[in-house]
Amino acid sequence: MQSKYNPFNHFTSDTVLQLLKAGAKFIVLQRFQWPGITSGKGFMATPYNLETTANAHVHHLEPNEGKVVSLDPLPDKVRDMLTSDDYKIFINTVRETKWKNELLRYYRQDIYSYLRSNTDFTTKSPIDIDIYFENGRLTAKITSNDNTHLTTVYKLIN
Repeated sequence: MQSKYNPFNHFTSDTVLQLLKAGAKFIVLQRFQWPGITSGKGFMATPYNLETTANAHVHHLEPNEGKVVSLDPLPDKVRDMLTSDDYKIFINTVRETKWKNELLRYYRQDIYSYLRSNTDFTTKSPIDIDIYFENGRLTAKITSNDNTHLTTVYKLIN
């Protein structure tokens, strides 16, 4: 079986040190779904210098989707998650510059299936897919002519 394409950098103890050196004091740690990651075991970390900015991020999340976590000291529960094989924690940065193109290429068939079953777009319609982070969620804005469809990237590729 081919492994699932995942462009995100892992959140590690070294990442915590790098963030602290860069001035970040908090992260929003929120649930993250991705193909190949067991449901409820994936998390995305978004760093913030100010707690007020982190709280503004959390305000946009669903109940129990995420919370603000101090980086210094990092809570024992989060530190344990970093060393556990059961959890996958990523930071909202990517390993390569052309990750969006690679993601679209790798999951092309899943994207076509999603578009056929969830939109009115036709195969002859020019389609543009913009992928971006919004409040820690990887979002896809799909545009064809004057129609726009928003979804999470996970729904688009899974």
